[in-house]
Amino acid sequence: MAIPLVPWAIATVLAAFAVSSLLSLQKNINRARASGFNYIIGPCSPFFIGWVGIARVVCPLLQKLGTWFPFHRWLDIAQPEADFHCKNALYDRNGPVYLVVSPYAIMMMTNDADVIHQITAQRERFLKNVSMYIILEQFGKNVVTTEGQEWRMHRRIVKISFNEKNSALVWRESITQAQGMVEQWVSQTNRQQLRGVKPQQPGYIEDGKNGSERRMYDPKTITSVNSDTMKLALHIISYVGFGLTMLWPAHLFKRPMDARDEKYTSETPRGSHTMTLIESLQNLLEYLFIVLITPNWMMKYMPIKAFKVAGEAKANYQQYMDEMVDERLDDIQNNVQRDEVQGMDLVGHLARKYKEEEQNSMERKKQKPMANHKTLHFDRSNILGNIFIMMVAGHETTANLLHFMLLYLAAQPSAQRSLVRDLDGIIGSKSPENWDYDTMLVPLLNSYAGACMNEVLRIMPSVTMIPKIVTPDASQTLTLDGTTHVVPPGTQILMSAFSAARNPKFWPTQPSRATGQPHDMDDFLPERWFRPSLKEENDIEEVKDDDLKDDIVDNKAAGMYQPVPGSYFPFSEGARSCLGRRIAQVEMMATLAVIFQHYSVELAVDEWATDIQVDMMDHDARRSVYKKAQDKFEDTMTQCISIITLKLHGSHVPIRFVERGNERFVNFLADEEKE
Repeated sequence: MAIPLVPWAIATVLAAFAVSSLLSLQKNINRARASGFNYIIGPCSPFFIGWVGIARVVCPLLQKLGTWFPFHRWLDIAQPEADFHCKNALYDRNGPVYLVVSPYAIMMMTNDADVIHQITAQRERFLKNVSMYIILEQFGKNVVTTEGQEWRMHRRIVKISFNEKNSALVWRESITQAQGMVEQWVSQTNRQQLRGVKPQQPGYIEDGKNGSERRMYDPKTITSVNSDTMKLALHIISYVGFGLTMLWPAHLFKRPMDARDEKYTSETPRGSHTMTLIESLQNLLEYLFIVLITPNWMMKYMPIKAFKVAGEAKANYQQYMDEMVDERLDDIQNNVQRDEVQGMDLVGHLARKYKEEEQNSMERKKQKPMANHKTLHFDRSNILGNIFIMMVAGHETTANLLHFMLLYLAAQPSAQRSLVRDLDGIIGSKSPENWDYDTMLVPLLNSYAGACMNEVLRIMPSVTMIPKIVTPDASQTLTLDGTTHVVPPGTQILMSAFSAARNPKFWPTQPSRATGQPHDMDDFLPERWFRPSLKEENDIEEVKDDDLKDDIVDNKAAGMYQPVPGSYFPFSEGARSCLGRRIAQVEMMATLAVIFQHYSVELAVDEWATDIQVDMMDHDARRSVYKKAQDKFEDTMTQCISIITLKLHGSHVPIRFVERGNERFVNFLADEEKE
């Protein structure tokens, strides 16, 4: 008799779930209606992992149903990369703040700068939604995945390393690493083989229907900008995190280092390792999404190469980090001091803090042995957790920023010429070895170089959406255009860094020369950072906390545009802003200066003309062929997707690296754009 009961039991469970979902949905609809915000009803959150996994396949099918699909309005915002592809269209249609209501969640979406600033200024009422960061605790809790007092502890310990003294060290290392990358590009342009570099694999241009015809890029064309900038950022973050100097093939010198560190910089695996440290880091970051969502045992036994490589990389990285932490703890125990020339060494700093916390904990127990000691403690896993998050954040964001910056400058000749003009005025003919951090960084940040960096961060932020959540035990209020709204407790919030930075309501705009739109917020225009500011102050008082102040000099420039609070937050905003902001700025300024002191970048036109054909062209013909490359660039950039950060996955934009004075396009095109 038990067997016939099984279908009834299943039906009963399904019916109960359906009724519960409907009741919960109605409750959430009532809450959304009471808020006064526009709201959209959907079957689930657009960011529910089950939906995200099938959205790219299912969305196009459901969109064909049009209004026949009962949640067609929800479908507009539930499509992959909706915010990136639609820009401000979703907010123009649904309002600057709108709610997405599903049976078990209410989500608030906004691109309104005033609302965003209210949220970030009241961190005790609008918390970081740490549930969305749990997967980043692969190696331990860290400054990104924690909240409240635990986060304060992590931030207090980690932020000490991010100071002006260490920024100066990163400045010097960034110059060295940028020189190595430049020399590699020069060797390819001149068709010279560098020591230790494998022969360049030919790149192909897909031609014909569905890529049925292929022809090779010219060997001088660089198709590896993405991987090269990734390598540059990885070398610098290795210096920041581990105190290690990784060399490019063009580097003929070798800095003195601790004998134990040689295994970390070795070109072949040592001991029981199956990958070098740099290989484990490269593969860990390349297959990061697999590492974050896949259990270790599954990566080991999955019959797919990417999973096996990801699992092997994670295991090797974990082993390297354990060995490095053991060595740093041993140094502390034996009072061994590392030379400053060996770099920032965040691992060593965190290891010292771990030992200090351990000693303090032991002292407390000695003084009050019977007390219930439940104070927060910075443990060994916290060292590994914070190193990992600094690797991910510091590597992905700076590599993508530099990659996009080079492409936009190649596509916008007038911007590149303006950059070069300012660089010539600041660095002139000085050798990079003589560039001084104290006297050069701030002028660079306040010049067209800083404007280029700000503009790329505005138009292509590494993280497009910043999550927050309303306190679960109480509703909170927000003011939109003078009207007070009540946001239900537990409401998830997504602040659009991408759309807020393109919202013409909060930026000084002009009609677009590129698109004909009434505003130029979708255009790459570094000169906008020299326009008059709209608003100098705000009337939202942020909660102050001396413990949360940065030990970094502010770089606000007299005359440089200051965005309206909440309209521009590429490094997040408020107390949770990025600790590595200054490090990223230093990397970008040093690298741009090294590249453009003697060279220019141009989009490659191999797809439409050979070098011989270009040499025979007049200006009209060259303008026409370069326009094709610019259009292809714009189309390629729409293919960016966010996995951890916004980047080009599986696509590339080819460039030419040209010695200044030998440009084929950018100089005369820049002159025409200025007319």
